[in-house]
Amino acid sequence: MIRFYITILLTIFSFITCGETYIKYDKKTNIESGIIRAKSPTLLLSYSINKEYVLVTTDSDNVKTYYKLSVEDTAPFIDEFKAPITKNLGLLVQDESVLQKSKTISKLEPIEEENLTKLWNGPVLLKIKQANLIPDILSETKSEQLILAREDFHFEKEASPSDKSKLIVSLSVLVYDKSGKLIFASEKSKSTSTYLPDDDLSVANFMGDVLMATFKGKVNVRVNKHCRPILYESTKELWSEIASEIKKKIN
Repeated sequence: MIRFYITILLTIFSFITCGETYIKYDKKTNIESGIIRAKSPTLLLSYSINKEYVLVTTDSDNVKTYYKLSVEDTAPFIDEFKAPITKNLGLLVQDESVLQKSKTISKLEPIEEENLTKLWNGPVLLKIKQANLIPDILSETKSEQLILAREDFHFEKEASPSDKSKLIVSLSVLVYDKSGKLIFASEKSKSTSTYLPDDDLSVANFMGDVLMATFKGKVNVRVNKHCRPILYESTKELWSEIASEIKKKIN
């Protein structure tokens, strides 16, 4: 009997979990026919990126080193979005404040993820079951099309004895028209080889890492000086590539 109730609870939980699935890029998703309207009000409902990524390596002495890259300044990501979308394509991206005009926004139950950073003042992740609310949101904000964008980055260690890793950045973009149809979907990625350690690591920090390695068996090494500019540049290139694809749908 106890097993029966456990099974029922797990089944209910699975349905709840499935209901929490968010809208994301899927190459199998059907893209419907439609056009992106040039020089028309466009709503960027959500744009997010993971806050950080930590690569852990272990040497022959079993000492672990933690290489961390985090997002500190969100402005460059917005700048690299606006440049190709507004200047090159001419889409009129609505200011974030326009969301205050939408009553439907308050009905949304966005999925919040601990490791995600908002780059725009909308929901971090929009649930699939709420996609039917997109037409209302566009109508209330007087927008012609809606964009959902998500960026992600991570490291992959290159084979020893290399002291480099690959910083892999991906960007996915979805565009919905005024009727709520998905009329554009694309995901691009870029891999760049970069050094792991920070090249301005001070003597004090270095000695602190040595002591930490001695007593705790781990070393924290900042990688921001090498990797953050690469992250920004990759973002710029990916938005440019996706903008070129969007251009084909503009009328």
